[in-house]
Amino acid sequence: FCQRPATDFGAVVDSRLTNLASLRTSGLDLTLGYSTVRGDATLDTSITAAWVSEYVIQNSPTSADQDVLDSPYRPLDLRLIGQASWAQGPWTVSAIVAYTDDYQNNTVSPLPGVIIPPTPIEAFTSVGLNVQREFGPSTVFDSGAKLILNIDNLFDEQPPTFVNNYLLGIGAGEEQINYDPANASARGRYFSVTLVANW
Repeated sequence: FCQRPATDFGAVVDSRLTNLASLRTSGLDLTLGYSTVRGDATLDTSITAAWVSEYVIQNSPTSADQDVLDSPYRPLDLRLIGQASWAQGPWTVSAIVAYTDDYQNNTVSPLPGVIIPPTPIEAFTSVGLNVQREFGPSTVFDSGAKLILNIDNLFDEQPPTFVNNYLLGIGAGEEQINYDPANASARGRYFSVTLVANW
């Protein structure tokens, strides 16, 4: 119990960590698949869609709601992933197509009186290829082995240009990252080879 009068205090600071923010979201995930056998070969196909209808954040119980769907560094309303896989004998070949919908760059400049209109950020599509070859047991690998070649971003697609209006407003200029890393990749075509085996 404090014996000093309340007029002796200018401020009271509560430095404990408090979870004040909230998030409200809704949407739909849908996956459709089809598989068929032709002789000794198997074809598997699928498409997955992620549709977000709402993504609203509130920084504190008394702050206003912010609808941040379809904006930089935030979830987008539509993503699609299509996949097809052909397996025959020791070979399996798979292709994956990933699509991210277009959206708006609606960041604002921090400078008073400077208004930068929203600009479109293009949709982004990348293709991946995976080739696997299985080998039976041998003198080196008792339980057989599998060799995997994987190629991400097969056609070396560059991410859509994204100029951060906020950073431009404070003079970052060309030093900024000119793409949205939350919704695209700047890695380009990427190869990897993997050997899976027991010996």
